[in-house]
Amino acid sequence: VVLLTSARLVADKVWIGATQTCRSDSLMTIHHNLVLGSLLHGIEVVVYHKLAEVVLAQWLNITHIANKQIGRLSGGELQRTFLARAIVCRPELLILDEPNTYLDSRSESALYDILPQLNERCAIILVGHDIDNIRKMARKIIYL
Repeated sequence: VVLLTSARLVADKVWIGATQTCRSDSLMTIHHNLVLGSLLHGIEVVVYHKLAEVVLAQWLNITHIANKQIGRLSGGELQRTFLARAIVCRPELLILDEPNTYLDSRSESALYDILPQLNERCAIILVGHDIDNIRKMARKIIYL
């Protein structure tokens, strides 16, 4: 259990992965969504561009759709976009609830490949049913 003392601390230090239903900014492009997230977290534009390049191209393979509107994304593209925004915002704690939902097998594999790299930068709490993959990378597992 993580106890935080203020809403500001939550906003600055913790990122809770969004789900398919989070579509309030559906007219924004992926690129605009990432810029907004980084600006809200006080990340400098130069740092954002470096992070976004790595995240979009190397980790999530969504550079080719960076100018696509959020409302026109498939479920898997939307899930990867929200993960990209979380990564760019550089949280200390990343909470992912079923992050592989809507992902095809290639994207799911890529997700599991980047989680150890992300875990070097921040703590991750992952909620999921894919126990075999979770066991391969988790330090601690809590069964509910």
